[in-house]
Amino acid sequence: RAALRASGAPLLTPYDPLVRADYAGDQSEGLIPRSMRYVFEEIAAAGDDGAVRYTVRASFCEIYNEQVYDLLNMSQKTLQVRWNIRNGFFVQDLFVVECDCIEDMKAVVSEGHRNRRVGEHELNKDSSRSHCLMTLHIHRGPRAPPRPPLGPRPPPRHRARARRRHSPGRHLERRSAR
Repeated sequence: RAALRASGAPLLTPYDPLVRADYAGDQSEGLIPRSMRYVFEEIAAAGDDGAVRYTVRASFCEIYNEQVYDLLNMSQKTLQVRWNIRNGFFVQDLFVVECDCIEDMKAVVSEGHRNRRVGEHELNKDSSRSHCLMTLHIHRGPRAPPRPPLGPRPPPRHRARARRRHSPGRHLERRSAR
């Protein structure tokens, strides 16, 4: 498959697991549910030898009237598209969710679709003039060693006071006020 993809052939061929006739999932599923199932099947097939950890994260944004909106965090206004040498193009402050299973990823899709901007007209009651981008970030890396226990924890009121005192947000606010 890698040779086919490197040669410029289409990404989906009749031999690809996402379009095969013997697909294990529901035959009526579209490309997104099949892709989600495939990602988690491949992670499960890789096995868990204890040394490697897979992390799957998802983001979902919408481009509408040349503005970018986060479909998972509606409290934000429009987002900025940025570029840097390390990441290439990216959407600044886009909300990213860690997905431990396919149900988490389906919840991301459901939430994103629920938050899309739609308008009704005579031919289509859920019309949209937007484009949506769901991005999966799949990371394979070494499993972090377990942390040693830290000992007894202070009572809850002391923990809250310590959080307020060492909060990065408070530090930034204090600096910007100078």
